[in-house]
Amino acid sequence: MAKKSQSPFTKAEELIEKQNPEEALKILRDNWDPKNESSKMFKLAGDAKIQMADLTSNKLERKKLLREGLKQYTKSLELDSKSKDVIQAKNLLENRMMEEGIRASILPKLISNQTPTFWGLMMIPLLIVGSIFAAKIIYDLQKRADITIEVDLNDDLSPTHVQNFRIHAENGMYDGVKFHRIIDEFMIQGGDFENQDGTGGYAASWYGYCNGQASGDETCGGQGETAWTVPDEANNGLTHNPGSLAMAKTTQPNTGGSQFYFVDKEGELVPPSHLDGVHTVFGQAVGGTIDGEVKDYVAVPVEGDEFEMVASGFPLRLPVKIMMGFPPKRQILRLDPLEN
Repeated sequence: MAKKSQSPFTKAEELIEKQNPEEALKILRDNWDPKNESSKMFKLAGDAKIQMADLTSNKLERKKLLREGLKQYTKSLELDSKSKDVIQAKNLLENRMMEEGIRASILPKLISNQTPTFWGLMMIPLLIVGSIFAAKIIYDLQKRADITIEVDLNDDLSPTHVQNFRIHAENGMYDGVKFHRIIDEFMIQGGDFENQDGTGGYAASWYGYCNGQASGDETCGGQGETAWTVPDEANNGLTHNPGSLAMAKTTQPNTGGSQFYFVDKEGELVPPSHLDGVHTVFGQAVGGTIDGEVKDYVAVPVEGDEFEMVASGFPLRLPVKIMMGFPPKRQILRLDPLEN
């Protein structure tokens, strides 16, 4: 009896399992049909690119391959936006790249969170540069409200993480800190009181670890408290459920600091069971309130003493001054609630 032939996808999967990503990519290329593209094909191509990145010792090549892997996952989701496996793989890769400081593109990023970056400023015509400073305010123009999340902290099963979280909160380290990473139907992440972009934060106290490594040196070789991290308590029996509060960290163990995340109430990746035993769950959201009515806001020009006070608190950087001329003409806007 003739042996049933394997599909190209099955062959590629087996080759990736055997750590032969180059041959897997060759099979995928040979069987690519531009008129009948498959989400699974791009998912496998992304897996192969990432495996190639893990196998190479060339740092530049590794970054390039990780970026290419992210592109493949993105293309896969364009064809099937509900694929749970691809969403999970893409999120994990984005986490990894963010932790390692690898941008999704080698080109300068022009826009970040709806705000022009330095390179974005350099590309914008001189006449509209002045309006950029309003952009950081106007992004808030839509809706604004004070939101309170009530959390039940589990001291018994996650004592170190709960203590760390409480100390940061009591010291005001989380005051005004935004949720810098929001993935719909997955989670929201915050707690980076240093940079507010996911690259900063550290433990509130000395727990015997420096950047994830056990140490008896509280100074962490001269790095100080910014190198303090929290030892994992991920095997405490608590699992990720809707509303769970957990410690964010790098892909390495014992690297939690100040960042945390809440699991979304529903979605394709909820509950994110792949994070159980990896990230420490130490609390549960049990309620919340929105203080006051959510209102529309309007941007109002600031003048006089108020202008001088705000301008002195937020000085312009030299590259912007050069673009705008000396002295730079500047406009500052204040958000005022619209009266009903």
